[in-house]
Amino acid sequence: MKRNSSHILRRFRRNSDGIATIEAAILFPFLILASLGVFDAAKMIQQTHRMEAGLAAAGSYLAQGTADFDQVQRAQYIAVSGQGVPGGQAAITGWSASDVRISIRTVDNSSGTFRGDSDVRIAQISSTIPYQGLGLLRNASGQSLEIKARHEVRLAS
Repeated sequence: MKRNSSHILRRFRRNSDGIATIEAAILFPFLILASLGVFDAAKMIQQTHRMEAGLAAAGSYLAQGTADFDQVQRAQYIAVSGQGVPGGQAAITGWSASDVRISIRTVDNSSGTFRGDSDVRIAQISSTIPYQGLGLLRNASGQSLEIKARHEVRLAS
């Protein structure tokens, strides 16, 4: 009987039927998780690009005018939805005009560093929103993730 059981064990060790199935069953969850992680990262990059493009569009709009209160408010709407009025569909889910910060600063140009007047006005446009995505990146990092973008543009005098 002892001889028979050792024969069965040797035969079992030599049998490789089903090895590929076992390997696939072990690796498949990791491959799915890695694929979803890549998708989540790509979505975050896409949303960052959309935010940067929106802020650049708002900057282009501001650069053409006087940057008064109404124009700044329209620029916030342009950044988020591409439209200068409220109610447009946001380029990123959850992004609103109140998330866009615009500040105007004056730089002394009396030394003539820049072309133009003795004072140069620059608009700084920035925005930060939490990234939701699939949650894989957030869980992997152990903290909340944010999408941040910033754009500067010189204003017309």
